[in-house]
Amino acid sequence: MNNKDKENSAKKLRILRFGGVLAFVGTFIFALIFTGNDQFLKRCIANGNSVKYCNDIYDDRNLAFKDKQLEKEEKRRQRELEKEEKRKQRELKKEEKRKQRELEIAKKRIKELELAVERRKELELAERRRQRELELAEQRIKELELAEKRRKESRKLIVKTEYYDNGDKYVGELKDDKRHGQGTYTFGNGAWKGDKYVGQFLNGKFHGQGTYTFTDGRKYVGDWKANNKHGQGTFTFANGDQYVGEWKDKFHGQGTYYWRNGDRYVGQWRNGEKYGKGTYIYANGRTEKQHW
Repeated sequence: MNNKDKENSAKKLRILRFGGVLAFVGTFIFALIFTGNDQFLKRCIANGNSVKYCNDIYDDRNLAFKDKQLEKEEKRRQRELEKEEKRKQRELKKEEKRKQRELEIAKKRIKELELAVERRKELELAERRRQRELELAEQRIKELELAEKRRKESRKLIVKTEYYDNGDKYVGELKDDKRHGQGTYTFGNGAWKGDKYVGQFLNGKFHGQGTYTFTDGRKYVGDWKANNKHGQGTFTFANGDQYVGEWKDKFHGQGTYYWRNGDRYVGQWRNGEKYGKGTYIYANGRTEKQHW
């Protein structure tokens, strides 16, 4: 080889070396521009792999990374949901326990109130019993006082039979020559002939509890005041009708009239007549409001 050929060969070698350097530098610059700071792409290309190959692997890697991130995110979210669910369950249990305690307290309070009501009723019943016993005791005292009074009066009373000029007859107690106490008076003539009164007397008059029997079958059993029917009494008519109620010589006040067919009237009376509001009750049970 001559000198000229040697020079050409050396020149070509330098050009090839320079071109190789430029290619390497260009590839490095391209890889730097393409990959930026991504170390994976840098290493991949530096290992002599093509950009497309590295890019495909990079995409696959990114997808795998994203999937992994998504999986991690899903697991994290699931843990948070489980944690939140556990928290809610704890809250629900606390709320349930609180409600249970409140329910138990309410039941206990209701039981206490029921016991208090029952105790109050027992106390009221005991008080009513005590009041009734007191009333009975007072009544007994009055009865004993009345018995003692009558006993003392009986010392002054004379029991005898008297006949009167009009034909009437009296058998019973007398005080100061007057019918006084218990006795029987029988009418001997006139419109009342045969009528009889058996009961209490005061200063010569029918007064207190007594029974008056008419000769036609009528009868009055009840209270008397100064020879008049006065207070509570029962009058039975000859046909079987009956009045039970208050009196002021006649039906007067609250009373019930019974007919022998089963009908009855319950209401107010005045001077022997129906007065004010009342109820007529038929034998078949039908009722009728009335106003007089």
